[in-house]
Amino acid sequence: MDILVVRLIVLSLGHSAIMWRFDSGMTCYEMIDKRIISAFVEWWLRDINSFHLPIGEMTITLDDVSSLLHIPITGAFFSVNVFNKDDGADILTEFLGVSHDVAYAEFNVTRTTTVRYSWLLEVYYQHCRDQHWQMVARIFLLFLVGCTLFSDKSAYAVSVAYLECFRDLNSCERYAWGATALAYLYDNLRKAIMHQTRTVSGHLTLLQAWVYEHFPILCRDYCRLYSSYVEDYPRALKWKLKRDKSLVLPFRKALDEIGIDEVYWTPYEEHRLRRPFEEVFLFRGWIRWAPNMYAHMPDIILRQYVDAGTVVQGHVVCSNDYIDWFRMISHPYIICREPLHEEPTVHAADAEPTDHAYDDVTHAADDVDPADDTIHIMIILKVYPIHHHEKLI
Repeated sequence: MDILVVRLIVLSLGHSAIMWRFDSGMTCYEMIDKRIISAFVEWWLRDINSFHLPIGEMTITLDDVSSLLHIPITGAFFSVNVFNKDDGADILTEFLGVSHDVAYAEFNVTRTTTVRYSWLLEVYYQHCRDQHWQMVARIFLLFLVGCTLFSDKSAYAVSVAYLECFRDLNSCERYAWGATALAYLYDNLRKAIMHQTRTVSGHLTLLQAWVYEHFPILCRDYCRLYSSYVEDYPRALKWKLKRDKSLVLPFRKALDEIGIDEVYWTPYEEHRLRRPFEEVFLFRGWIRWAPNMYAHMPDIILRQYVDAGTVVQGHVVCSNDYIDWFRMISHPYIICREPLHEEPTVHAADAEPTDHAYDDVTHAADDVDPADDTIHIMIILKVYPIHHHEKLI
């Protein structure tokens, strides 16, 4: 049974309030560009939830979520409780109509209170045959949030806790899904910058679409416009990923060298008729996912609101004092361009034997074609190692 059939089923039940959930499911790329994700994760500052780029601070905001995904950013925050197996089995029995024995058997496979997508599919088809349409809708929605807004690193299972959000199919739209998804992405970006972390999760389509919108010149070789896109669709559907097997290093180098004029600060002007700018987008405070809260601070990235209408007026520019301060407290580049230490000049007569540990690298650099930037940069990294998230590639 495809998504159109489920849509008709839900409409026939009168649950039009959750139709936006199916639209959000369409806003998911088939592939994630690891180069873009890896390069931008390196710039994430977990203290204020923003990217510290060479051109200043930028971040994903509530405005971006609203325009890119077309899901609510205001409403109630839901609590995703950590259930034990007994509570999880009760939830599966109540909402999906499976027996406790079947629920416990699935928990024993996953070793936690999650269920596999393959298991959900079997239960889904069974309820379709039995025409239990409300349970069909709940399974589909659980599958949807597990694969998009709240995807985790397992990539094969979803927590049964999210079923609580679909207890009443008529009222599940009251939740602030967009703000919660943004908080969840903040949480995963905070974890991704840790040295021991090898993968990143969350709604990476949101992050990737945000990069496409704000850095079109940087991404022109990595994506293209979708020919059938119209402004009634979520803005993320405007872009289609190109299949390219190039490495992250050239993208990292281009991001290091990006200028202010190459950034599209306010990309949604043409989309405002569909998703108008709201004052709540400038909310400064805490957004929550489960018990965790994360700071949303649009006041530090006002350049992204230059043309936001009457809420932010005038031309917002960065003062020289800000840029000087930003360069002082932030790492200006990912790739090292200059030697960290200069050797003192000595006369030949006074010269003493030195350590030749780097001779092999020096000779290698002499033989490199100056036009081959990739090899040159790799040699510099070998001599002057820096910490970055190559492991995310």
